[in-house]
Amino acid sequence: MKKKVLLMLLLGMIASFSLPAFAQNKVSGVVKGDGELLAGVSVVIKGTTVGTVTDVNGNYSISVPNAESVLVFSFIGMESQEIVTGGRSVIDIELSSANVMMSEVVVTALGITKEKKALAYSVGEVKSDDLTQAANSNVLKSLDGKVSGVNLTSLSSDPTSSVLVNVRGTTAMPTVNDRDVSKNGQPLYVIDGIPVGRQTFTTKDGVDFGNILSQLNPEDVESVTVLKGGSAGALYGSEGGNGVVMITTKSGKGGKKGIGVSVTSSYTVEQPYNFIETQDLYGQGERAYEWQYDNTDTWGPKLDGSFSSIYWDVKKQSWETGPQRSAGENRMEAYLRNGSTQSNNVSIFGNYDKGTFRLSFSNMSNTGVMPNTKTDQKGVTLNSEYKLTSKLKVSASANYIMTYSPNKANTVGSNSVLNSLLFNMPANLQPLDDMRNYWLTGYEGVLQNGGIMRLPATGQPTSQVAGDNPWWITYENIHRFSRNNFFGKVQLDWQISKNWSAMVRSGMENVEENYELRRSWGKNNDFGQFNPSSNVNTDFATDAILTYNNNFGKLSLTAFAGVNYNYAKNFKSDVNANDLAVPGLFRLSNAKAGTLSLVDLGGGELGYAWGTNQSSSVYGTVSMGYNNQFFVDVTGRNDWKGILEEEKINYFYPSVSASWIASETFKLPHAINLLKFRAGWADVGNGLV
Repeated sequence: MKKKVLLMLLLGMIASFSLPAFAQNKVSGVVKGDGELLAGVSVVIKGTTVGTVTDVNGNYSISVPNAESVLVFSFIGMESQEIVTGGRSVIDIELSSANVMMSEVVVTALGITKEKKALAYSVGEVKSDDLTQAANSNVLKSLDGKVSGVNLTSLSSDPTSSVLVNVRGTTAMPTVNDRDVSKNGQPLYVIDGIPVGRQTFTTKDGVDFGNILSQLNPEDVESVTVLKGGSAGALYGSEGGNGVVMITTKSGKGGKKGIGVSVTSSYTVEQPYNFIETQDLYGQGERAYEWQYDNTDTWGPKLDGSFSSIYWDVKKQSWETGPQRSAGENRMEAYLRNGSTQSNNVSIFGNYDKGTFRLSFSNMSNTGVMPNTKTDQKGVTLNSEYKLTSKLKVSASANYIMTYSPNKANTVGSNSVLNSLLFNMPANLQPLDDMRNYWLTGYEGVLQNGGIMRLPATGQPTSQVAGDNPWWITYENIHRFSRNNFFGKVQLDWQISKNWSAMVRSGMENVEENYELRRSWGKNNDFGQFNPSSNVNTDFATDAILTYNNNFGKLSLTAFAGVNYNYAKNFKSDVNANDLAVPGLFRLSNAKAGTLSLVDLGGGELGYAWGTNQSSSVYGTVSMGYNNQFFVDVTGRNDWKGILEEEKINYFYPSVSASWIASETFKLPHAINLLKFRAGWADVGNGLV
């Protein structure tokens, strides 16, 4: 603020030398704003470049040529005022705060922009600068704490992990098959006007794959708008019941004319903390007087050295006898490490009379806090707009994002290494560093050097594994994952006349995912596993909208009607080789006879499934305003879903909302810059079933 004031004072000094040399009238005074003296207020003679600025006490002095001269007073954050001097020598003035929000425009349902003051429902908006200032490579994680009424839950520190977003006013209800409301209550996501679904999360064997939203590059996002409540999402019908998250990507608009290049780079370190405390006073066993050397329970004898027993020395790989003491180690703290994420982004943008464009290249590399986990992501984004005529313009966008992880972290479930560290690692076992050689000597690739071992059974040449070695889980139980995602749109806007406009928009999204579980041989009678699966989803959506906009005195009217067609198809495959004939060879052809199986995909489908779906919709809205104080919105949408006659279903989703800006009707104290009342009713859905 000081810099701005000094700059304006300097400008005022320069301006003072430009006064004409003939006789003039001198005008002086004091400028206040909301009761306080204002320094740096610009005072300019209208129609000229002659002016000055107020000093630190709000005083100004300026010479004017005649009594008809008009002084213009302006200051950042204040409403400008124009005053006719009228021959006066002293003019004191008080400026009022400008209500910036009153003219703020936000993106609402179907990509339609509206003035924020006219909305009768709650809207939260986060701009690009706020998304990128913390250098978080996950767009949704960047929203945390920035939007009221929205709860975000991150499933892991992986930058491509899923984030559960629950918007206030969700219509999700628990069902017999799934009682998880936080998972079922995910909002609809819309990128540049194209719906991309609710984007919940998918797990397999305790691995979170994330979704396409976790792939978005924050550097490519212009803004994120969250529409809250039924009235906000009613125009999306069956998908808008849990709120809507509108994502607008950068297009090159608003910059200087010509070509520009932007390069950004960030490096962040993720440090584990807040480790779960575990008891380390008692050793293996179910009771205080009972020692069980091959048990994972930790309620046995006290580990004070008074009790001696046989134990497996995992470092020497031999059976020893000695007093039992605690390793004094927090297993989680000893296992986890610092992770890091490096992101680089290069964008080329242009702005010229006929249009704009922006081309972006991004690369993200993450090393996880869990050992042997890594994720690489690369993306290309293109946005362009071209004015065919003064009334017709075409815009297009395309995004391709590739994510690959040689090993995704397994964080939940009994197969998770974290579960093993917390529940299957008694305190008397040796430190984790002593366990790093996780193969038994002479049995590499076949039998692991377990964290807990059992004496050889009769007829067995080696000891048996009673508990997995955490490092064997880390390096020999691999979850390989890749995702290729392409989405984009083509849009045509036609300004038919002053009051009429039309828009046609068509977009698509194609997501291809591939997953492999590779588990090596490692235990007696356990011969590994190979489980490849794939999932491909393709969606096409087209909208056509006709809009009418006009003002009749103090009455404003905006109405539009539109149609939508959506087509989707999907393909899944999932096959499991439960035992491998040859260790270390991960091929379906390497499955032992009788162990190859088709995974249940639900709905009676085994190993392979495909399907298609389509929906058609009509929708419309009428928005009326009076004197920029009273606003009423009425919307309606009807969805028809299904291909076969016997499966077709339809619903109608209406909404009515109203708002009153009382601060525009009454003169309120300066402390209150906005007082607004709103009410709404909506009948919205939670998916057609």
